[in-house]
Amino acid sequence: MISRLGRLIIGFVREIGQITLLMGKILKYVPRIGKDRSLVLEQMSIVGSDSLPLVVLIGSFTGAIAAL
Repeated sequence: MISRLGRLIIGFVREIGQITLLMGKILKYVPRIGKDRSLVLEQMSIVGSDSLPLVVLIGSFTGAIAAL
């Protein structure tokens, strides 16, 4: 029972550590957003509005399957 609790605690601490490292990497690139503004806006466009046809297609197929 104690070893199971220990594994859970170690797993939790490991996950928190990985999240912290990821946040550190993200925060390291925040100052570059001002310099790379056009690149950020282009990527936001690709991920956002340019993916709308794919979202509509998937939604249509999902609706058709649900209707059957």
